[in-house]
Amino acid sequence: MSRAIWSLVFLSMLLSLPGCASVAGDPRFAMTLRVVNDQGDPVEGAQARIGAGRRSKPGEPEGLGIFADGLTDEAGIFFGEVRAVDGYSAGYRVENEGHYQVWEGYRSRGVKSGRWQPWNPTINVVLKRIRNPVPMYAARWMGLLPVFEEWVGFDLEVADWVAPHGKGMLADVELFGTGQFVDNRNVWGRVTLRFVGPGNGMILYKVGKLKGVSAPRLPYEAPETGYASDYTWERVRRDDPAAHNGLYFRDGRDETENFFIRVRSQWDEEGSLVSAWYGKIHGPTEVMTITRLLNGGPWRIGLAFTYLVNPDGTRNVEFDQKRNLLKTESRRRDFGYEGIEP
Repeated sequence: MSRAIWSLVFLSMLLSLPGCASVAGDPRFAMTLRVVNDQGDPVEGAQARIGAGRRSKPGEPEGLGIFADGLTDEAGIFFGEVRAVDGYSAGYRVENEGHYQVWEGYRSRGVKSGRWQPWNPTINVVLKRIRNPVPMYAARWMGLLPVFEEWVGFDLEVADWVAPHGKGMLADVELFGTGQFVDNRNVWGRVTLRFVGPGNGMILYKVGKLKGVSAPRLPYEAPETGYASDYTWERVRRDDPAAHNGLYFRDGRDETENFFIRVRSQWDEEGSLVSAWYGKIHGPTEVMTITRLLNGGPWRIGLAFTYLVNPDGTRNVEFDQKRNLLKTESRRRDFGYEGIEP
C-alpha cells in the first residue's frame, strides 16, 4: 500500500476515534469550518469535528487524538479549538444526512505564542448532495499488457483481458503498448487506449482532488456527445547531464486528468443512439514500465487506472459504493474494488 494511502487510512482512524483529554502545556489548535452544499447554500446542523494528535501518557499507545465536535449553525459555521502537539497530524471531518462527507488533513506552519499558525484558519467545505447513486462495475485496475506492439482487448464488465489472454468475453476497449528499453536509466513506454465500436469513446475532464470538497469528483451525468475514440499515455526515463542527478524523468501522471466514457453503444437504422453504457475514469492514469526480468522477457509495459461503468443505459455516473457489480476472486484483490469514490 502506498504512503499516500497509509496517510489517508491514519487520518480516517484519527478522526474516527473518541476524544481524549488534552495535556496541559501543549499548543492550541483552532479551526473554523464554513459548510455549504453544492448549490452554495449554508448547511445547518451538519456534524463537524476537528482533531489533532496529542502527547501520549506513559503506557498509552501512540497516535491518540484530541477532538472538538459540534454542529454547524444556521450560517453553516462551526468553530473548534483543542490543545495539540506541534506539527502532529491534524484534520477535520464534516458529514450530514443526504450528503457526501468530507475529511481532510491539515498541518500547521509552526507555533507562535502557544498557537498553531496560521491561527484559526477558515476552511470552506462543500458537501455535495447524494442524488441517485446506482450500482456500477468499478475497479482500481493495474496490469501488464500480455502482448507487445499488438492491440489487445479488455472487458470492463469483468476487469480482465479478453480470451485468450484473460476471462473477458467482449472487448470494450483495446490497448497497444510500445516503447524501448536500453537499460534501467534509459527506457520509454507508451500505451494507447482505443474504444471498440461506433460512437464509443472518452471525453477528457480536468479537475483535481479539491480541498474541502466532497465526492463526486465529476458531474453526476456523462455528456451526450463529444466522445473521442482514443487516448495515449507515455512514460520516459533517460540520461540527461542537464537534469537533476543527471536523469530526466517524466511519468505522464496528471492528477487533474479524468474522463467520461461510453461503451457498448447501440444504434438504429437511422443512426440514432438507442442505448449505451456510460461511465468515467478517475485520474491519474499511469503507464508502468517494468524493467527487471519478468516472465522470460527483459521488460514489460502496463497501465494503472480506476474506472466505473453504469450498465443501466442512463447517463447517470453517480456510483453507489455499497453496490459494486464487480466481484473479487479473493480478499487479496478487495482493495482494488473497495474505497472507490462515487
